[in-house]
Amino acid sequence: MLKRYCLVLGCALALFACSSDNNKRKLDGSVTDATTNDSSSSADAAQQGVGPAGGTVELAGVKLEIPAGALDATTQIAVSSVSSGYPAVKSGTRTVSLFFALTPHGLTFKTPVTLTIPLKTTPTGTVTLYHAQDGGTSWSAVSGATTSGNKVSAQINGFSYYMAGEPDQCVNPASCETKEDCCPGYGCDSICYPEG
Repeated sequence: MLKRYCLVLGCALALFACSSDNNKRKLDGSVTDATTNDSSSSADAAQQGVGPAGGTVELAGVKLEIPAGALDATTQIAVSSVSSGYPAVKSGTRTVSLFFALTPHGLTFKTPVTLTIPLKTTPTGTVTLYHAQDGGTSWSAVSGATTSGNKVSAQINGFSYYMAGEPDQCVNPASCETKEDCCPGYGCDSICYPEG
């Protein structure tokens, strides 16, 4: 009886030790840290393996449609909203979207893929989709971009940084009676009102 009691007690202690361990052992013997987030997507990033058959990667309104045959082998495609790492936006351009990094940087496709990004504000002028190379110093317009509602789409041939912009709408300061007339929310105070 005593031996049976000791055996039961020993098993209970072993189970408790295992359940309190943050590391979970898999069937193959490898250990995964339970505190590590192995998810391939988060609030500001999405990652997915896409192969020769093609696929779609989506993140908070960003949609990347990769057709069959665009890739020769399975590649981990990532889309993330970023706040640094890209060149400064040239003067005279107002951004109307977030900045997005499509990685791996420098990846090129055998056939064009379709990128659609959401606009964060209602445009008042012609929207242009821009891209900048990783390590680049300037933004270039993507040809053939179209705007529909609050989204802009275009076919692209490779990965880099992307954002949407439109011309600033500042008017001639001489025609302004108030700051709001001159620059209604465009952040052009230094042009319209150099002193303030």
